[in-house]
Amino acid sequence: LPGPQRAAILARAQELFDSGAVYRQRPFRELDTGEPFVPAAIRDWGEPFEAVAEMPTRTRGRYADIDVPVFIIAGWYDLFQGETLAQYAGMSRRAGRPLTHLVIGPWSHLEAGSRLGDIDFGEAAAHTRMGGDLSLAEQHVRWFDATLKGVAGPLAEIAPVRIFVTGSNRWLSLNSFPPVSRRTPWYFTQDGGLSPAVPSASSVAYTYDPESPVPTVGGASLMLGHEAGPKDQRVIQARPDVISFVSEPVERPEIGR
Repeated sequence: LPGPQRAAILARAQELFDSGAVYRQRPFRELDTGEPFVPAAIRDWGEPFEAVAEMPTRTRGRYADIDVPVFIIAGWYDLFQGETLAQYAGMSRRAGRPLTHLVIGPWSHLEAGSRLGDIDFGEAAAHTRMGGDLSLAEQHVRWFDATLKGVAGPLAEIAPVRIFVTGSNRWLSLNSFPPVSRRTPWYFTQDGGLSPAVPSASSVAYTYDPESPVPTVGGASLMLGHEAGPKDQRVIQARPDVISFVSEPVERPEIGR
């Protein structure tokens, strides 16, 4: 599209998000911004999972056909984190394929600095530092040297998996993900708690009003006008149509999903 026409379409899409009109659209399938990506995405959302899975761009269920080296980069607050880690797991299960490398930072889909949302994770969290020993760009160079030039020594010096542990704000080197650990189930309690102890049978309920949807504040998002990352949720939790379950402070570091 010509530059002015493209700019007008993007401005229209931005206006729909900024005004909140996009969230009041009923039915959502009929939203028309003039921007081709949005209608295409809406059509995908409305398709049965089986139809979407068969699209040429999908890798789910086709990991056995992928025999090239893969370097996966994810963020704890990336909208696509779940599917990204599913891809890692799918390719890692295939015997004989090249070792899959993985980096998970405290990042969103668009930001990979030291601060995200309300939290400053420290300089070592940024993609330019990553603990101070090797930046993401430097790891890219080592990976490309190994896979394209056959210079494998420098890449072999670092672990195939590097993840950032929030809370302790440190990088952890692993041979695979998730790390070997003991599974600990947590349970909802009727008083809004979250406990490893099995509670007695109970239930809680709320009333949902589609005309007053709960707004997204932070989190793993990729929306115009919305900041991703850890954000103060107290205003959201105070709504009568929101139920929260909160544990006591965790005494030891936990790694989980």
